[in-house]
Amino acid sequence: MVFIFSRKEDLATNAVIRWLEHLNVNYQRINSEEDQEAIQLLYEHLVGYSVWKGAPAKRQEHFSLWFRRPNPGLLAGLAGKEIDTKSIRFPTFNSHSRLFESLKNNYRHYLRNYFHHQLNYCNLGSYHKTTVNKLEVLETAVQVGLKIPETVVTNDMEVLKPFFEKHQRDIICKTLFEAIHPLGVREEGFTIRCMTERIEDLAVLPEVFFPSLFQENIQKRFEIRVFFIRDKCYAAAMFTQQHADTITDFRNQNDQEIRTRVVPYQLDEEMEQKLRDLMREIGINSGSIDLIKGKDDNYHFLEVNPVGMYGFISTPCNYDLDEVIARELIAIGYEKN
Repeated sequence: MVFIFSRKEDLATNAVIRWLEHLNVNYQRINSEEDQEAIQLLYEHLVGYSVWKGAPAKRQEHFSLWFRRPNPGLLAGLAGKEIDTKSIRFPTFNSHSRLFESLKNNYRHYLRNYFHHQLNYCNLGSYHKTTVNKLEVLETAVQVGLKIPETVVTNDMEVLKPFFEKHQRDIICKTLFEAIHPLGVREEGFTIRCMTERIEDLAVLPEVFFPSLFQENIQKRFEIRVFFIRDKCYAAAMFTQQHADTITDFRNQNDQEIRTRVVPYQLDEEMEQKLRDLMREIGINSGSIDLIKGKDDNYHFLEVNPVGMYGFISTPCNYDLDEVIARELIAIGYEKN
């Protein structure tokens, strides 16, 4: 059984499910919009395999979880599940009832921890790490030997000015948190647009602004998007610099215009190992990684998205990543048998 945490509108999930059906694999899709019934089904399934029920039996079917786009609310319900110990016969005490209750509570605590251990044991993605802290990731990237653009986080113009001048009046501004699609809030009278912006004149910034992440603008030969899944790297070179709209942020491309050229790309083994080390350190086993191949011929690491899109590199590069994901989910389950 494959349990998939996603959303109704997620096309990637639909494509992977078609492969699971083609491969005759049972699955349960749990969408963000659904209620707690699906959580109860998963809970019962996990507990059925738990060692505390008796000697761990050989599983008759593979079992895995894919945390594609999990809903924090649903996962909070799962995290709050308590092990049902009603069917367990405990010894009784004529006295020391407080000691007895303490022992029972400790027992439940250990079983509950084991239950949540299983959630991390058979998965693709993570049920408790659906986003990452960009600053922590950048720091970890440096620790594993990756190059990153010189970076400063500030909302102080007196700090930003010397950084701006140091990098030839050409820097990049990013939001500190995960990207938010353009959002109009009529009653508040503002629009949020969290995209990567190139800044060549500090006069475009307001006098007071939120703390933001500023980086030097790496002169690039091309960008690289890597879809990472269980120590495997599927990389694509993206020639975003060929169009004015996409040279800073490829998400600005207009569907009516020529699309960004995307071709397969082979990272060298040293670089792939650094990416494995990075993903292991931050505790995720799948996601999309953004790099730049600079004109200095170095790789420059930008960021990781645990639930990033991959279709725009899968199709042009013939990677068939939907099938790859489906087969990895199957492999995860059988490895745990």
